[in-house]
Amino acid sequence: MKIGQFFFISFEGTEANKTLLSFLNKIKPGGIIFFTRNIITPGQIYELIKKIVKELDYCPFLGIDLEGGKVNRFKNIFPLLPSFSDLGKIKNHKIVQKHAELSAKAMKIFGFNVNFSPVVDLDFGNRNGLETRTFGRKPELVTSLAEIYLQTFKYFKILTTLKHFPGLGRAELDTHFRLPTIDISFSELEKEDLLPFKKLKNMASFIMINHAHYTCFETEILPSSLSTNVIQNLLKHKLNYEGVIITDDLAMKAIEKYENAPLRAFTAGADMILLCDQPSEIEKNFQKFKNEYYRQKISENRLKQSFQRINRIKSFVDFPPDFFDSQIINSLSREFENHYNQVKKYSV
Repeated sequence: MKIGQFFFISFEGTEANKTLLSFLNKIKPGGIIFFTRNIITPGQIYELIKKIVKELDYCPFLGIDLEGGKVNRFKNIFPLLPSFSDLGKIKNHKIVQKHAELSAKAMKIFGFNVNFSPVVDLDFGNRNGLETRTFGRKPELVTSLAEIYLQTFKYFKILTTLKHFPGLGRAELDTHFRLPTIDISFSELEKEDLLPFKKLKNMASFIMINHAHYTCFETEILPSSLSTNVIQNLLKHKLNYEGVIITDDLAMKAIEKYENAPLRAFTAGADMILLCDQPSEIEKNFQKFKNEYYRQKISENRLKQSFQRINRIKSFVDFPPDFFDSQIINSLSREFENHYNQVKKYSV
């Protein structure tokens, strides 16, 4: 069993040099996530992706966070995209469709095939890292706008991700830095926060699990990303989700005190482990996970279950384009700028 396929990892640098290619070959990851630090120019990112795929001799998931607003990995190469909160203020399906269309077109040019978007958390007005990243407070509005977004990406054959399950809007701390506790009943969570996930689950290839602790699932302090009750019992069994369940970044501060988090998340039911850390730390965590497999701490049946889920959605993924058309960049940039100006005009 190729253990690396259960890992979705970040990397350093902007070139496919020997160091990067050696790192990727050690792990043979199922997915690679790109950040702004990896993306400098249109030609550079196209060549980087092309060389990575050629070196690996298979096409992994190639993902970015392209929401808009403050979460936009293309900010070095395209004009700004409006935030989800701006889109939520307008409540216009055609504008949301245009937003998704521009995002998908831009991703397609370079060969990206996974967007870690949309955010379907509800906006409870908390300062928790989600500011401006949500469509709004009402689950009906969030669901309606996210549905248009998901449909558009499906048309362009780019996989999408609902996040952050089971709903992070009520958190009063940012999980990048602290572990929040959300103290509400399951019936309350089900009535509001879970609604977008329940209604849209069949439209998204991935669902991302957050790092908050929910008292309705765990009496002891344990983040959702490590919780069998959240991942296995709720998402897989009760909601019958059949896509790939991926953790939020396991290098985040919210879970730093939990040892062997990748193994614990996988054991709890996650199919893929997201690790956005230094290469040395990623290698260390990967090797630890691999050792646990050799020691038979992870059953073949458990690996097979996730392998089947991953393979099922990977069959929808296209290889990167054979050539790079630089002329599209200029025309698409103008569309980005027009879209941004239109949204800002109506969202004030």
